[in-house]
Amino acid sequence: MMLHSLLCNPYDTDLFENILRVAYQKTCERKCYALCFTLAENDPRRDCSKAIISQKVQAIHAFHCFKDNPLKQFDAKRITYLECGRI
Repeated sequence: MMLHSLLCNPYDTDLFENILRVAYQKTCERKCYALCFTLAENDPRRDCSKAIISQKVQAIHAFHCFKDNPLKQFDAKRITYLECGRI
């Protein structure tokens, strides 16, 4: 099961672990036994839960835009979330 987004304060690890716990319960109710979600490389939630077995999966994501490249406007100190679509 894929979690659409984990929108919470990145430093609130208790809330994050609670979201994952509830999501896992709901996932098991649907006879699925794994969750999929995305976190940025610099997201503090990446290593917060010792109860979860994680497997890092690397993918290629492409950023497409129609005008000037907006990446130069992104703040490197912030965690950037981009909504991805799969084809």
